[in-house]
Amino acid sequence: MKQSLLTYALSISPTVRKEEKVALEMQREAKKEKQKILLDRQMLACKKEYADASTYIEMAHSPRFWSTKTMAKDRFKSLTSHTVRLDAVKEQIRIRVLGFGWKELHHPWSRDGKAFTPQQLLDHLVAVILPEKSKRGIPDKPEMNLPSRKNLPQLGQKTADVDALEMRYEMQKEKAVEEAVQMREDLEEEGMMDRHEKLQPPRPEVDEKLIDVKMEILYSYDEPDGSTSNMWCQGTVVAVKKNNRVHIKWNESTLREGDIEITEETLLKSKYNKHVLGGWRYSLD
Repeated sequence: MKQSLLTYALSISPTVRKEEKVALEMQREAKKEKQKILLDRQMLACKKEYADASTYIEMAHSPRFWSTKTMAKDRFKSLTSHTVRLDAVKEQIRIRVLGFGWKELHHPWSRDGKAFTPQQLLDHLVAVILPEKSKRGIPDKPEMNLPSRKNLPQLGQKTADVDALEMRYEMQKEKAVEEAVQMREDLEEEGMMDRHEKLQPPRPEVDEKLIDVKMEILYSYDEPDGSTSNMWCQGTVVAVKKNNRVHIKWNESTLREGDIEITEETLLKSKYNKHVLGGWRYSLD
């Protein structure tokens, strides 16, 4: 009986080894596929982070930026509600932390389940973050932080293989930056991102100071296929009337056949820099 079992085991051993090999290869392929999916997700997150950081750096060169302690305190004081103050201070912190890469200066939004107040966040911004500008300056562009190989301890000189890996990594960074820039353009084209919204200064008063200022208003248009689309239309304020009404001379690129060149529009305070029909803001193009 034992001899028969041994003979049988020996006879099927090649088949078993082959099946085991196939199973191992399938496990390896499954592991490689999981690693690829994880890397793709990490790369996508890195590109999105770069795109967002690029917008934050642009904000640092716009009227939206609180560049000094005095400006920060004055802008904060001019805001009228708790929510608006909180959002504004968080935005100023994000510009530095996410845009400039000063991540070690971040302040948590809450601790032990209790949210920090707008004033507490402003105090951190003024006392800790703003003084760093004179030391570090504002970067021209963000860093691309790719998932990378670990930096292991090195004995002796670097090998040619290590140099080749580093060169390949730098090439990957350059490609990732190009793809991140394209991603931001695609997101803006699809309406998923709007950097012009982020660059807007505080809402102006509707008075004579708006004359000759370039503005844009969000309109809805009927398309030939029966669908509707929203579009920001650009023009210049040529007159200011009462009750937040203005006359706008529209750019030729905005006008469609039969449109009137100059129209009267109402600039409601509640619609400034909002993605709603009748929303209005400065034209930054």
